[in-house]
Amino acid sequence: MIRVSAHLIYAASVPSRQCLVVSGDRAFPYSKGLMAQSLMACGIAPDRAYRIARIVEIELRRGDEAFVTTPELREVAVAVLEREEGDEAVSRYQRWYELRHLERPLIVLIGGAPGTGKSTVATQVAHRLGITRIVSSDVVRQVMRGVIAAEVLPAIHTSSFEAADVIPVGSGGDRTITGFWQQADIVRAGLRNVASRAIEERFPVVIEGVHLVPGIPLLDDPATAHVVEVLLSSSSPEQHQANFVLRAENTSDSRPAMRYLSAFHAIRQIHDFLVLEATRAGTPVVEATDIDAAVRSVMDLVIHRVAVT
Repeated sequence: MIRVSAHLIYAASVPSRQCLVVSGDRAFPYSKGLMAQSLMACGIAPDRAYRIARIVEIELRRGDEAFVTTPELREVAVAVLEREEGDEAVSRYQRWYELRHLERPLIVLIGGAPGTGKSTVATQVAHRLGITRIVSSDVVRQVMRGVIAAEVLPAIHTSSFEAADVIPVGSGGDRTITGFWQQADIVRAGLRNVASRAIEERFPVVIEGVHLVPGIPLLDDPATAHVVEVLLSSSSPEQHQANFVLRAENTSDSRPAMRYLSAFHAIRQIHDFLVLEATRAGTPVVEATDIDAAVRSVMDLVIHRVAVT
């Protein structure tokens, strides 16, 4: 353990029995919430994660020193985790720790048809990874609508499942998929800029949206970032339809269910098209019927992919 001078922030105001964690020239009270967040990122259930975080706190308070460094905190966490959860949990925690110290930025891409839970999964994954930037392809499309008139690019001024209504007659192929593809191709230009900015400024980001078509890269050079791409699916059409009703209830009907249910055939076409493209491209497809299970699966993919690249 190390001793730290009294000028460190918070040192004077924290009770003597509370352990402070030193990072650089600053010290902060140990946070059970942050520790539990890191443990949940490793696949540990929330209730157990908070229990282990509490045990870590007890272990810290048993020590003679009022300060611990972040490496020392990690040692205590590993010891408690090994005792409570076993070697596999320790291995996952160590890989998660490595995610926080990558030389290249982490870019997580979460695609899927409307109603497959992309926004919810993206938010949960970002939280567990400690990523503060989440970008939706719908937002990128909305920005593009503000600067490009509908007369110039009509394809981006509709929903992804309604783009067939504005493409020229005789465009060929299935009109729903052709219209969606044209919109996705346009929006992808904006998403490429988001990814390029992340690389330039070296910050991690989660990008989610229907416009992330598997097999179509956002980066010219994938080696410039750790890119993890997944596609969310809903194998049950009935459950997929129910998702729109639940979403409308949870958003006070700001996204009316009937609008999506009336276009469900087109949405399902896009869903099946994306799953097929993911299979062709070798992109992992994650069943999102159970959101918690989907979040764990995406976290597993992120931790594993980054560990081997």
